[in-house]
Amino acid sequence: MPNRNSLQYKELYGIPEARDIFRGTLRYQGFSNTMQLLASLGYLSESNEEFLRQGKEPLSWVGLF
Repeated sequence: MPNRNSLQYKELYGIPEARDIFRGTLRYQGFSNTMQLLASLGYLSESNEEFLRQGKEPLSWVGLF
């Protein structure tokens, strides 16, 4: 659960004695620009695409891009 109480991760991370936990994400410079480009190309769309449905012939990476 992002941006909420991170104490639920104590057991998962193997630190049950922790009183406080801060979870964050380190990102490389240019990450935001990359994500913006991917979104503009439609790669982050949440729409259901027929070619991705189960039972369809698997796509190669070249075919996908």
